[in-house]
Amino acid sequence: MKIFKITVVAALVMVALSLASCTGKKFQVSGVISDAPDSLLLFENMSLNGPVVVDSVRLGADGSFSFEGEAPTAPEFYRLRIARQIINVAVDSTEHVTVKASYPTMTGSYEVEGSTECSKIRELALMQLNLQAQVNAVVQNPNVSYEKEADSVRTILEVYKYKVKNDYIFKEPWRAYAFLPCSKPSRWASRWDSSSTRRARRRMCRPMPPSPPVGTPTTPVRSVAPTFITSPLRA
Repeated sequence: MKIFKITVVAALVMVALSLASCTGKKFQVSGVISDAPDSLLLFENMSLNGPVVVDSVRLGADGSFSFEGEAPTAPEFYRLRIARQIINVAVDSTEHVTVKASYPTMTGSYEVEGSTECSKIRELALMQLNLQAQVNAVVQNPNVSYEKEADSVRTILEVYKYKVKNDYIFKEPWRAYAFLPCSKPSRWASRWDSSSTRRARRRMCRPMPPSPPVGTPTTPVRSVAPTFITSPLRA
C-alpha cells in the first residue's frame, strides 16, 4: 500500500512538471533568407556586454529558419546575422516574428511581420542606411571643399535627428524602438559632430516621457540598443 502511494505521488509530480513545462511562455523568430545556401545564420542577443550568440543554423537551399526562446519579462533586442549583414528585432512577451529577406542585401531590404516594434525598427534601419548614403555622397564628392563638406554633413545629420526625435523618440518614448536612435553614432557621423550637437543628442535621447496610454506596458528595456549601420565610412 505504501509503495502504491509513493508511485501515485511520483506520477502526480511528473504530471505537474510536464504541465508546467508545457505552459512556459516562449517567443519565436522564424522566416526565410533566400540566396544564402550553406550560410551560417546567427541569432544573437544584444546584451549590455555586446552581442551574445544564442543559437545558429546552417541554411539550406530553401533558406528557412526558426529560433525560439523563453519569453522575456522586459523587451530585449536580438539580431539575425550572416557575416556583416544584420537584421535587428525586438522581442517582447510571446511574439512570433516572421522575417523574409534575401542575401546579401538583407540589411537594407527585408520584410517583417508579427511585431509593431520590429516594423518601426525596420523604418529606423532604412533611415540610417539612407543617412549613410547621403553622407557618403557628400564625402566622396571631389568637387566639395572640406568646409562645405562639414556644413553639408552637419545639415544632413540635423534633419535626420529632428525627424527621429519627433517621429520616434518623443512620440512613444516608452517603446523599445525609441531606444535605438540613441545608440553610439558611427565614426563618420561623429567627425562633424560638434560639442553643441553632442549636447543636443544627449538631450534628445533623454526625454521626459509623457504618461503612456492606460494599459501600455512600461517595463524598461533590458538589453542595449543595437547600432544599425554595419560598415561605417572610414574617414
